[in-house]
Amino acid sequence: MARARRAILAVAAVLGWFVLSEALADPLTNATEIPMRDGMPAVPIVGGFVVNWVFYLGFAFVLGALVEVYKERIPVSDPLGVLAGVTLLATLHYGWFYVAGVPAFAYLLLWLAIRLPKPFRRVGSKHDYSYGIYIYGFVVEQAVAALGGARWGFGVYLALAAGGTLIAAVLSWHLVERPAMRLKDLGRTRPAAPGHAGGAVGSPAPAVDQGLARAGTAAP
Repeated sequence: MARARRAILAVAAVLGWFVLSEALADPLTNATEIPMRDGMPAVPIVGGFVVNWVFYLGFAFVLGALVEVYKERIPVSDPLGVLAGVTLLATLHYGWFYVAGVPAFAYLLLWLAIRLPKPFRRVGSKHDYSYGIYIYGFVVEQAVAALGGARWGFGVYLALAAGGTLIAAVLSWHLVERPAMRLKDLGRTRPAAPGHAGGAVGSPAPAVDQGLARAGTAAP
């Protein structure tokens, strides 16, 4: 029942955000901006921002939640992957990206994660900087903007923000995350399964991982 409730909530959230995104489909002509007041940001720390982005990015977030709930039922289909790519490009050119392009982009990323050649799938297998990029990205972007990094144009700003975020993520992984992960099992021992050196008893690979592995090996 708990799983069924999670599924219902995830579907309802996606549909709700979809309706909101469709209602605010054009961020250039239908944008609601929080203004500055008396020279000070209306929102502490963040400052002025376009409210519509909350709905656009929220839609992408709840799509990810829906994928997590139904990850064992989502097909890994090459035709669907190609269709997602075409849909993404079409919405970037003709419009409605935040309504149709975002779901297409979400599926395209999942499809690429499975279908890309093995060298790409090894990215992050030894050193995982993804969490650091996730948590430090916004902070670095705001810091670069506050220090005037945007005055040289978007390209320079993006390079500075991306480079700074990657540096922060690398330091976080090697100095904080990886040492902490080594300490989490300190004092605990895991018995090895018979015939499997280093394996934990009763810990088979999740069905999703097995399905993704089969999908990856079945790729042409």
